[in-house]
Amino acid sequence: MPTQRAFPTGVAAGAGTVGPHRRTVARTPRGGPGATQALLGPGEVLLRLLRREAASPAWLSPALAGAAKHHRMVLPLAAAIRAAGLDGPAVRQVEGNALARSVVAQRLTRAASDVSEWLEGAGIRHAVLKGPVVAGAYPGGVREFSDLDVLVDQASVPVALEVLRGHGIEPAPSQPAWPRDDAFGEIELVMPGIGTLELHSDLIVRADVRAAHALRMPALLDRRRRLRLPGGELPSLDVIDNLLHVALHATISGGNRLGWFADITWLVEQGGFSWEELVARAHDARISLPVGIALDRAVTLAAAQVQTWVLDELLAPGRCWARLLRGFDRLRPLAQNHERAFQASGLVRATRATGRASLVALVRSALVYAVEVARDPGHPVRARRAAGEA
Repeated sequence: MPTQRAFPTGVAAGAGTVGPHRRTVARTPRGGPGATQALLGPGEVLLRLLRREAASPAWLSPALAGAAKHHRMVLPLAAAIRAAGLDGPAVRQVEGNALARSVVAQRLTRAASDVSEWLEGAGIRHAVLKGPVVAGAYPGGVREFSDLDVLVDQASVPVALEVLRGHGIEPAPSQPAWPRDDAFGEIELVMPGIGTLELHSDLIVRADVRAAHALRMPALLDRRRRLRLPGGELPSLDVIDNLLHVALHATISGGNRLGWFADITWLVEQGGFSWEELVARAHDARISLPVGIALDRAVTLAAAQVQTWVLDELLAPGRCWARLLRGFDRLRPLAQNHERAFQASGLVRATRATGRASLVALVRSALVYAVEVARDPGHPVRARRAAGEA
């Protein structure tokens, strides 16, 4: 058979498909004539890990390590190379990175218990978001995250800041005074020796994006639950609101990390909720389209078990927009293009409540970006253009 182009990453894969992202090299391996060995690129390796399919790295390349870091999949990659029995400086570096990330996550989880105790003591309603909450859906509760997110009522932000200052937690030096002139719904705080605490007054931090939807923070806080974690119990969003938030965040952040779709897949697998209620809440909050986009990608990338009728209902406000994103994903698969300058993240990030509103947001974003490039002589786009003309 003729030899086809292969990526240099080097991951031996057994029979089976990896969808449209698969590229192979056909050759006769040392194991015997007639056998076929497929070599997968870094994105394909991560896709297999995401889908929990067999993927045994034959060697570790900088490209694979870099892709895992971008997609926030260092921990599953470290587990895979450990199972494959690989060794060497690059392998030890990835394993050390995975250990460091696990330690950070454990430290932040313990800090979440302290922060929650302090806020509760001051009578401040709050909910811990993302990191330690989503980790609870993972086997063994192992998931990497690098900061702690906490939601409070907007009116409670000044009191919460005072409470946290009393425990040595101060706003980062770069943070404007609260409330911000741009109505940004988050303030970054520094927990000495621990990490970053993001204090939210809203799940959607940008005011222009928030205005396109109808999420009501008091209702979310009214539906809170108590989540049992190794460090104790934490107040968190209820099961449906938590999945809606994780999916919404993945979309409005650009949907360009495979780890976000791992989060969605594990939360779906954990279950404990009604799809009918999820769809109803999404429509009520005008977030059904961005949530549907994220769930649709989780199905495609991670084989998440979401029924077709659920996707149809969620994507109803923007079916043409959803088809546009699917088409672009086929042209520029996420797993292969995280280093490309132009990818679907800009399209995904523009998603609003309807397809028409999404198109308007995309045009506005493109115009703002064009102005930024024109005004900045040192902009990377202009630098790449100049290098190409040289």
